[in-house]
Amino acid sequence: KLEQERIDAETQEAEEQVPRLADFKDLVFLGRMESEIKVAGWSFTLGTLTGSEQRDLLAKIMSLDAEQRLIYAKPYTLGMALISINGTPLVPASASAGFEDPMEFICSWQDPLIERLYDEYEKLFSASKSVFTDKTQEGDLKK
Repeated sequence: KLEQERIDAETQEAEEQVPRLADFKDLVFLGRMESEIKVAGWSFTLGTLTGSEQRDLLAKIMSLDAEQRLIYAKPYTLGMALISINGTPLVPASASAGFEDPMEFICSWQDPLIERLYDEYEKLFSASKSVFTDKTQEGDLKK
């Protein structure tokens, strides 16, 4: 009976150490970061992109000619990274402003606003990368 209890305890311990299949989905968001930026009374929430989102963004940008890449790279990046404006998701926010396409909505903004938000996105992306390179950083990477 003691032997069976020991085997049961070892089995339970081994099962607890094996990640559940659902846990592997968390890898998609490992290192994901979000940040809220306030500009002139408006609140913008940005988030880092998944690898799949990054590839989609690059494919979209690379499909443009060289001049258009320079013009649209930052607005398109924001279109993928912008989670909400004043708590409203990007698609409904752009629709309420009269734009069917959120990218057109962002492209209609003043350049200083686009530059400010893009700079914040770059900082967020760098902070996310540093989590994986900073050996002293520990704990839950998902924020």
